[in-house]
Amino acid sequence: CWQHKYRYRWGTLGDRIAVHNQVLGCMIVDDIESIPPARLADWHDRYYLVPPDYPQRHPDTHRYFTVASFPRDQQDYIYDLDRLARLDDLGAPRQRTYLRQFSRNFSGVELRELDAGDRGQCDDLYRRWLTGKPTVESPDWEHAAFQTAWDRFDSLGLAGLGLYCDEAMAAFLLYDPLTPRTLVGHFAKSDYAVRSSGTALLWLAARDLRERFDYLNFAQDIGMPGLRRYKQSLQPLAVTGFLKLVRH
Repeated sequence: CWQHKYRYRWGTLGDRIAVHNQVLGCMIVDDIESIPPARLADWHDRYYLVPPDYPQRHPDTHRYFTVASFPRDQQDYIYDLDRLARLDDLGAPRQRTYLRQFSRNFSGVELRELDAGDRGQCDDLYRRWLTGKPTVESPDWEHAAFQTAWDRFDSLGLAGLGLYCDEAMAAFLLYDPLTPRTLVGHFAKSDYAVRSSGTALLWLAARDLRERFDYLNFAQDIGMPGLRRYKQSLQPLAVTGFLKLVRH
């Protein structure tokens, strides 16, 4: 999906599949947490992305690499799906108010699974979302990634949920499994004319998904103030990201 922004190139390092992010100049290597630092240091002179616990797993990391964190706007928001499913009880006061208003003001509410045939509805809603924003913060590359996601919906193993009010789509979420218990939310948009539909979508989606998954990785806020405030208001379990290993 994000080829337009990061210009990925696929290849191998030793016996591992590797992805080179040409924008950041880093390597993402399959099962990198199991690879000792000495072996990584022999492979390449660019920096690597590793899980946050990599230095604890490999105490000699600092012998070969300088370890650095990613900027705040490139860190992922992790949510407990069970807690999201109880936003109406456990959410911040504003979230609880929004959900009460949504339940009171809209009828015929239904959550439906999406497939590749729902592209047109989601694209229409995306455009309404763009025109409805007081200040458009969505970069052009996000819409390009959105179109790529639909072009390759089935081959990428994507899934989606749509929130409908009286048969009209009010919000949608596109996601895929990252691990057996964690899913990644790639795109979530809502119709500004249906107030609080975005929060209601996450609340109802969490109730639907928590039997299969424990956590939602809702990606980064990419430095957008409005998006950051909203994601923080949903009370993330953690805000975390990869570490960078830079060769000495």
